[in-house]
Amino acid sequence: MITAPAGYGKTTLLADFVHSIDVPVCWYSFNVEDEDPKLLLEGILSSISSRFPGFGQFPISQLTTASDIRNNPRHLLEIMIKEINNSLPDYLVLILEDYHLIEHSEPAKVILNLLLEQIPENCNFIITSRTQVEIPVISKLTLRNQVSILEMSHLSFTADETKCLAAACFGQNLTSQEADNLVKKTEGWAISLMLHLNNLSTSNFSKRPEITKDQVFRYMTTEVFEKQSLDIQQFLLASSTIYDMESEFIEQLIPNVNYLKVMSYLAQQNLFLQCVDIKARHYRYHQLFRDFLQEKLRQDDPTQFGILHFKAALLYEQDHQLIKAVTHYHNAGKYHEVARIIKDAGPDLLKAGKWSIMQRWFKMLPTNLRASDPELVLLDVQCLSHLGDIKKAHELLASLFNKLSGDEDWLLKAETLSWRGAMFRLGGYFKEAKINILAAIRLLEDHHGPAELLGACHRRLGDIYKDQGQFPSSIKQLRLAQRYYSSIFDIGALALVHNSLGVTYKRLGQLTKAKMYLEKARVGWMKINNLGELAATLNNIGIIYQRFGQYNLALDVFHSGLEKAKETGHLRIEAVIKISIADTLRDLSRFDEALKNYYEGIELARQSMEATFIAYATAGIGETYRLLEQYDRAKTLLEEARYQTEDQKQPYEKALFDVQLGIIDYETGLFERAKMKLSNAGKHLRIMGDRDALAKVYFHLAQVSFLSREYNAAAEWLNKASKLADKLGYENFMVIEGKKTLPLVHYGVSLGIGEGRFVRVLEKIRSLNEMEQARDIADKSKSSNLKTKHDIVAHALGCSKIILNNHQIKDIDWRSSRAKEMFFYLLIYPSGRTREQITTALWPDSSPAKGSSNFHINMFRARRALFPAVFSLEDSKYKINPDLRVWFDVAEFERLIAIAGKYPKDEQQSIALERAEEVYSGAFLTEFYTEWVEDRRRELEHAYLGILSLLADFQAEKGNIDKALTLLEKLLSIDPYQEDVYCRIMRLHLERKNRSLALLIYQKYLNTFAKEKEKDALSGIRDLCHKFCLDKYPQTSRVINT
Repeated sequence: MITAPAGYGKTTLLADFVHSIDVPVCWYSFNVEDEDPKLLLEGILSSISSRFPGFGQFPISQLTTASDIRNNPRHLLEIMIKEINNSLPDYLVLILEDYHLIEHSEPAKVILNLLLEQIPENCNFIITSRTQVEIPVISKLTLRNQVSILEMSHLSFTADETKCLAAACFGQNLTSQEADNLVKKTEGWAISLMLHLNNLSTSNFSKRPEITKDQVFRYMTTEVFEKQSLDIQQFLLASSTIYDMESEFIEQLIPNVNYLKVMSYLAQQNLFLQCVDIKARHYRYHQLFRDFLQEKLRQDDPTQFGILHFKAALLYEQDHQLIKAVTHYHNAGKYHEVARIIKDAGPDLLKAGKWSIMQRWFKMLPTNLRASDPELVLLDVQCLSHLGDIKKAHELLASLFNKLSGDEDWLLKAETLSWRGAMFRLGGYFKEAKINILAAIRLLEDHHGPAELLGACHRRLGDIYKDQGQFPSSIKQLRLAQRYYSSIFDIGALALVHNSLGVTYKRLGQLTKAKMYLEKARVGWMKINNLGELAATLNNIGIIYQRFGQYNLALDVFHSGLEKAKETGHLRIEAVIKISIADTLRDLSRFDEALKNYYEGIELARQSMEATFIAYATAGIGETYRLLEQYDRAKTLLEEARYQTEDQKQPYEKALFDVQLGIIDYETGLFERAKMKLSNAGKHLRIMGDRDALAKVYFHLAQVSFLSREYNAAAEWLNKASKLADKLGYENFMVIEGKKTLPLVHYGVSLGIGEGRFVRVLEKIRSLNEMEQARDIADKSKSSNLKTKHDIVAHALGCSKIILNNHQIKDIDWRSSRAKEMFFYLLIYPSGRTREQITTALWPDSSPAKGSSNFHINMFRARRALFPAVFSLEDSKYKINPDLRVWFDVAEFERLIAIAGKYPKDEQQSIALERAEEVYSGAFLTEFYTEWVEDRRRELEHAYLGILSLLADFQAEKGNIDKALTLLEKLLSIDPYQEDVYCRIMRLHLERKNRSLALLIYQKYLNTFAKEKEKDALSGIRDLCHKFCLDKYPQTSRVINT
């Protein structure tokens, strides 16, 4: 990521980088239209296909036919990523420029988050922005050391760099002091430096004033703007009103202008113009130049500035581009027009879940206008409540309520009371919530108020009863709300009621009925495209899948909901989904991940002032620590959660948390206290009608009875739990709880309780345990089947080759010899090497940056040649995946030498050395000449020569002279400068009385060392010859003396 303001050279840096790197680069510059996720994906795909013709036809066809990709962006991203992996043969870099232009678009951020979350292995991203890049996955990638960041401080010129710039580009030789002063004045800002140096002469350097942004603007005025004709000046000022200049809008904004002719002229003059779309005649000024033009117009002619923005606002409103229209009304100072659009479009935007947009519009309004209009205040309250700012919403409602008086304000008063009740409920103040909502209902009934508002009041009252565990009363109020909403056919309102009914039936354990209502809600939200409320409903659907033990499906649904909650800025729904994800991960014994999600959920709940969610998350953390048998910590957290719910008069949640405290009691040996606590909680849950929680209570009462050796009581409680499971239609809670109570489950099996139910439960527990064990193995390697599917045979001695699944990897598959060398380098170091060690070994002369680039490119190529999981990264060290069964001839060679070293000089040592000699089929990696290879080659060759020497001695001692001679001659063929080997060969020949062969070896020796040694250095051979030849063969003396 490269983040810095305008004028710091981000684009110049990228252009230089593109020319220096030897891989394909795809470049896409964002524009404001890319706030639409469909256009964003089309642009990225187009940039890749321009570099790789034929790429992306299938993703583009899918994108074209998709009605609204926001409903399922993950599917399209998976198609695109699969296409990149399968269709692109090599490493590539994808540059995404000017992220700041789309930073306010939640849908666009969701797309980029998904894309970065699943970065294809052959793809590196570079993102530039004038602002900080706030994409959720960035923090995760940063923790994995998968992100490098260049900021303004990195791009600011230093004094030494300024001296180089002045000399290279302007022919000026600055002193160190001059360069230092210039950097201090400009703060290293590239464009300011360039302007300074352009006009600078070293003789009057010290007299130059500091150049600020205002002075840069003045420079643009004198050197650029004033050099244009009056007509062009007027066009520049007027056209800068619109960020994206299109002929249709410019020609209406500026009458009697030849748009095409003027833009052609500006392009020729290189007046800070960017062509966005040549066919559509769509242009854009460089942001710094546009800022200058707008500031000049505002200062020189504020009236004209306002008129142009007002005209632009009217044009965009006529074109139904309300976001742009509101921005221009704001710039024109037409705040009442902004308020009008908020009131006209606000209700529909709220129903569609576009709360962030509404909140940006509200911030444009002056405080007095925002607070004086009751209709605006109520819209603001709704927006704030959805975004989780409950405190601010409370303050606005209190202020508005105090201003309302008299019967003429009855409708506003009723609506205010209804929303106050909603705010109190979200804060956990149920008594106050009921008082306000019942007062609103009375007002509306007395005045025959609108069905929409009456429906909202009854729905909110139903939600309060649901939160308090009064489920029959909740259903009654929700059905009343359903009746009111049905009379006006309000899809969004009906979806809200269906969601609440689904949650109520879910708590009653009637999951089939709950799923039916939640599906109705889901369809409703999708019809009106309200992604925020859709996220809440998806969370409830995910919980049902979790109850049925369909964990992967549940997690998929949760994550889908989380994406939509983030996209819409729905903090409270983000919080509850995080807690639901944590519950599921806890069931799967993924405790670290569960705790992380609980804590994230608590933080989000605090931001949105959701007291109930905070209590649930706190209890969830406590339950996790209970499962980890950290009982003191668990008890403290659960008591804290229980206190919160008791303080807020939430008997339902209090009963649930009492169950968890009862479990801790019996697990710590307090059986009687546990029975009492569980029994009391069970009574409350039975009255409330929560059969799901009650079934769990019965199961734990069975366990505490079993531990107390009250086996008949244990059997009775198991029977009760089993019968409730029959009514619920699921038994997965027994599987989760049974993992820690296996003796009880076996007891249920032995008694045949529930017609084989506990046999099924036991099988599911075993299956879940196997899945967890498999997960533990998979955590070490991306594929748990690597040992059987991806075994490798690697030869580095002699002719190098690698065989994968009985298939030899061809040189063309590596795409570069360095990728192949990297693989062998890591084979040589099985314990792993750091990236710095690898780059130093393979690219010793490269700069750190170039070495790092080479490393990543060739790491990708090696993975592509073999398979993605061939390497692993542990403790900052890369290594061959330790789960693989790799046969490597060098490792085998050294293993056999080590075995031989364990034996004395006997037959077993000889066998090990013979096997090592067979493995060594030639010099190490003869096609590579880097220093590490040559060093290793010498080491292995030296070891091999030692083996040949030892084996020759073995064979000679056994009387196998021919074999001994063969081994020694092989040794000489590799290293002909070993004098003692010549002696040994001659000795063997002479012992066999083969004088002529001995003399031939001697002659070979003389020829080899003729240029290397003086005559007096041949004493070893001479002594040997005298000893074995002179006495017995005097006639050889002439030859020897010669």
